[in-house]
Amino acid sequence: MDTIALIRAQLDEAHGILEQAVSDLTPDQLHRRLEGSTVNPIAAIYAHTVTAEDFILNGWVRQQPSIYEAEAWRDRLGVDPGPGFQTEEWGDAVRIEDLPAFQEYAKAVYANTDRFVSSLSEADLDPTISTPLGERTVGNLLGNVIVWHAMQHGGEISALKGCMGGKGLPF
Repeated sequence: MDTIALIRAQLDEAHGILEQAVSDLTPDQLHRRLEGSTVNPIAAIYAHTVTAEDFILNGWVRQQPSIYEAEAWRDRLGVDPGPGFQTEEWGDAVRIEDLPAFQEYAKAVYANTDRFVSSLSEADLDPTISTPLGERTVGNLLGNVIVWHAMQHGGEISALKGCMGGKGLPF
């Protein structure tokens, strides 16, 4: 398996776990902050994860507007993508009133990421980009930052869901 195929497979797994984790949430589970918790509600974590992938890939790597901005998803969803990191105040304010609509945005982000990654050659993974995280190669941003980010937050959502009585991970 080459590096491009590996990154695509990792992204597919990460997106699958994230989407399975949110697929059967109730509005209460989506927006509840567990008592005494400093972890944001699932809605904020999910919104942060999907918009971050969109903004990292399109803004940092491709130097173009995000899908969220270019396709007017803010108007359709009414969700503020936040400050780039999850504050408690922002997390408590995030409301995903239409989860299926937000999942359509997520699907658009995932498809955009896959189209971009599948268009790359191995050499396209090597250029270095200056980011708020420091100097990173395109390959590092795709294979480590975006994949890791989605997997980490998918696990976080699954754990919170389990703490609320739901089935966390699907296996």
